[in-house]
Amino acid sequence: KTVKRLAAGITGVGYSRLRFNKDKLEDISKALTRDDVRALLKSNHIMILAANKVKSTVGKLRTAKRTAGRRRGYSKRRGTKAVRSNKRESWHNTLRVQRAYLRQLLKAGTIDKTSFRRLYLLSKGNMFKGKKSIMMYIDVHEMKKKQE
Repeated sequence: KTVKRLAAGITGVGYSRLRFNKDKLEDISKALTRDDVRALLKSNHIMILAANKVKSTVGKLRTAKRTAGRRRGYSKRRGTKAVRSNKRESWHNTLRVQRAYLRQLLKAGTIDKTSFRRLYLLSKGNMFKGKKSIMMYIDVHEMKKKQE
């Protein structure tokens, strides 16, 4: 038992992966120090078995099904809609909407270039919740161009 513990500590594997040579059990039982165990490991009196890998075929099949849209029904869901959605993707979508709206305002001549740049950077800094908050900001700060 002690030899197995020492061998596991030296090799960094679990007890179940160590095997003793049945012909050399007497030599193995005489080993007292870590150096003795190292010598036994070097001479292959104590052998290390290969690690049993987890079979991942089933997991791969499940992942493939999920990418195809299967296994995503109500009973498979854990967590709210907000938790399940990708935060970065939702942020990108909101930012795209805001930027498109700002470009539309610039093209229509509602705001000038300096106001556009300022609003663009503010939207990048998460100042606005959506299009409506941009409209309100423009009204409050009187950024609309004066029509002649």
